[in-house]
Amino acid sequence: MDNFINHYSLIIFTPIIALILLLIFFKISKNKFISFILLFITIFGVIILINSFSPKESDKNINSNEILSANKVKFVQVYSQTCLGCIINEPIIRDLEVDINNEFSLDVVMIRLNVSDKKNFDIIKNLNAFTTPSYIILSDKNIVIWKQSGGLLNKNHVVDEIKNHIVSSKR
Repeated sequence: MDNFINHYSLIIFTPIIALILLLIFFKISKNKFISFILLFITIFGVIILINSFSPKESDKNINSNEILSANKVKFVQVYSQTCLGCIINEPIIRDLEVDINNEFSLDVVMIRLNVSDKKNFDIIKNLNAFTTPSYIILSDKNIVIWKQSGGLLNKNHVVDEIKNHIVSSKR
C-alpha cells in the first residue's frame, strides 16, 4: 500500500473520483445541461484543489548539498507537490517542524526535497527514497538513523528517534 500512494496519486485519484460522481449524477439527473456545467466546475475545482493543498517550497532557495554537509542531525522529507500522502502529512510536518525548532533548534536541520526538482535527484537517489512521501533521519555524519517510506508520519516517533540519537551520540 505504501508504494501505491506516490507522487502521482493526487493527479490520478481526484479527477477519477470527481468523474465517477458526475457520471452517477448524470445518470440520475433529468437536466443534462446542469450536469455539463457541474463537469466544468468540477474540473476547475480539481485544478484549484491540486494547486492549493500541495506542499509549498520554503521561500528561500536551499542548497541541499550544502545542508547535507552540515554537522547536524537532519530530518529529510522527500515529497512531491502532487502526492496525496505528502499533502495529508503536511500538517504533521508543520507541527513536527515547530517541535523540532522548540526542542532541538541548534542540533537538527529540516530538509525538504521535491522530487520534481532536478538538482535533488542525486541526493534522493543516494538516500534510496524512491517512494513519496519518504522521511529520513540522518546523523551528523549522514548515516541513516531512521527511514519511513509512504504512510502517515508519527510525529512523536520522529521526535523520540531524534532525541535518542542525540542522547546516545553525546555519551
